Amino acid sequence: MPLLTPPTSWEKSAAAVHPDRPPTSVADAGFTLVEALMAMVLGLAVVTGGSVAVIDALRAADFTHQNAHAADLLREETAGARALPYSQLALRTAELAGDPLVRSSGGALQATLGGRVAEPVVTAAATLPAMAHRGTDAHENTTYRVSRYVTQPANCTCRRFSALVTWELRGKEHRRWASTLVADVDRGTSASWTWQPGAVPGATGTTVAVPFLLANHGNRDQWVLNATVRRGTTTVPVVTQWHTDANGDLVGERSLTDSRATGRGASGSLESGQRLQAVLTVPLPGPGTYTITATTTSTVDPTATREAAVEVTVP
Repeated sequence: MPLLTPPTSWEKSAAAVHPDRPPTSVADAGFTLVEALMAMVLGLAVVTGGSVAVIDALRAADFTHQNAHAADLLREETAGARALPYSQLALRTAELAGDPLVRSSGGALQATLGGRVAEPVVTAAATLPAMAHRGTDAHENTTYRVSRYVTQPANCTCRRFSALVTWELRGKEHRRWASTLVADVDRGTSASWTWQPGAVPGATGTTVAVPFLLANHGNRDQWVLNATVRRGTTTVPVVTQWHTDANGDLVGERSLTDSRATGRGASGSLESGQRLQAVLTVPLPGPGTYTITATTTSTVDPTATREAAVEVTVP
């Protein structure tokens, strides 16, 4: 009887191989269909996210470029308005028809721009020169529409020129606007203004409030405000206070007092044609007749000054 011997390792592996399929090894292994699909989905997500970021960046660059051109147009418009003869800084009534920013109120046209209160529109007779209300500018396949407005601001002998630029980007309208004050002045004069006192009421106790009006007729400027008080030929040492008084009720509103010097005031910057209504509060030491002299000094030309004096009697 033959002896039974255990199978060798070769016989074991050979018996495990399917007779109809060639042998495989670890080196022949690959991705399954599910793994391949997942890789494709992840790759598509990465590519899509990157594409969206690139598109957003290109759109932002387009808007930045167009917005910069609109700003250039506004600078040109305001410079052109300042260069015009003052009499031509007006609009024709017929050209304003259909403008949603212009309304008729009490028989007069009013324009509301940039969130400001409505201001009267300055119009010219049909036979006189005037600026065009609308215009266009084509730049790099984009059409910019320009609308011009001339209005009369309150408390100013000047005119306000405003320009509105609109354009479209991918079906959405964008707009940008600018405004400037223009006065009928000699712009070669660096310091030109008037400084006038108003009517002085009787003193309340030993304190008197004196109204003053500063009107700028030259270039943009600001002024240092000083006051001296005399009784006869004697200077009276008092500490004065300067405030704005827009409604003229002699009650101070915003302080104009310069904290760097006792009793001194600062007007703040005024454009050509702008006015400042101020009130000077003076504490007087007792009964008597006093001369109050208020002085304005230009900061553009410190050698230019204006004085205004009033006489006050304290019973």
